[in-house]
Order: sequence, then structure tokens, then C-alpha cells
Amino acid sequence: MVEGGRIDHAAHVNNARNMFGDMIAFDTAIGSVLNKQQKDTLTLVTADHETGGLAISGYKSLEEGRGEGIFGKVLNFLEDDRCLLSFASGPGAKREKNDPNLHPSLYYAESAAHTAVDVPILAAGPGAQFFSGFMNNEEIPWRISKLMGVSFENAANLENHGLFDKPNLKTLSMNK
Repeated sequence: MVEGGRIDHAAHVNNARNMFGDMIAFDTAIGSVLNKQQKDTLTLVTADHETGGLAISGYKSLEEGRGEGIFGKVLNFLEDDRCLLSFASGPGAKREKNDPNLHPSLYYAESAAHTAVDVPILAAGPGAQFFSGFMNNEEIPWRISKLMGVSFENAANLENHGLFDKPNLKTLSMNK
């Protein structure tokens, strides 16, 4: 298991620069895993939530927005220049105008809020086809346990969860 928890920490304080740096480090770690992945190994990449409500608001040419340019401003002829990246909540609402470590937010909070923004689930290896599209994150451990041929033993377990009443999970198998 690899966790990119520093991505979340940076988003909580509206620090887009550190957030992207930690995303690149996480991507490198996942790349290493995939390069060494055995043919019988299922690799899953997901998140438990999004933080801060990051938005790309406006656009630049590819050359202007590449690399460090993503952290810059957008020229808007109808109003003042604004940052290309912004957050919905967090300390950035009270930032100093040119603070490079803090991107603006719409609503002030000492720590940016978790959001209901969908997060991806990406999969590679046997059983990957059962982890795509949109799904509730609570379905992920149930699908993993079914693929492994094990079930939970608590009364609030897999059998009582009701997921096996769904047609696509009745045939869930590593051999498919």
C-alpha cells in the first residue's frame, strides 16, 4: 500500500505547488509499482476524498501554462488578473496578494474542507475490469475480498451488505 497523504495536507492549506509536487512523487511511486508488478497482482489506485475543491479557472496557452506556469495568473480583460488555480475553501481566502505558497480560496477556513468531488479508481492486473467507472468507495473492499475468495466474518459483513444481489458481482472471479 502506498499513500500520498502529503497531497491532502498541502490541499488543506491551499498550497497548490506542494500538492502538485506530492502528486508527481505519488505518480513516480505508482510507476515503480507497475514496472515491478507480477502478472498475478492486482494494483488499485484511488483516494478516500478530494480536499479543498481545486479548480482551474480560465486558461493559458500550452507554453504559458506548462511547468511553473500553472501556478501563475490568467489575464482577464474584464476584471483584475487572477490565479489560474483556486480552491473553494481554506486559508487562501485571507492570503497575501503575492504569497507563492498559498493559492486563493473562495471561503475562508483554517483548513480546507473535504469535498464530495468524485475520485478516480484505476486498476491494472487480474480483476481490473471490476474496478472502473463510477462506484461507491465502500464497494472496493467487498470486490477485493470476493476476488480473493474470502469473506468478512462480522455480522455487518459482505453477505449482509447486499452487494452480491447485484448481477455484475455474482460472477466476480479472478479467472474472468
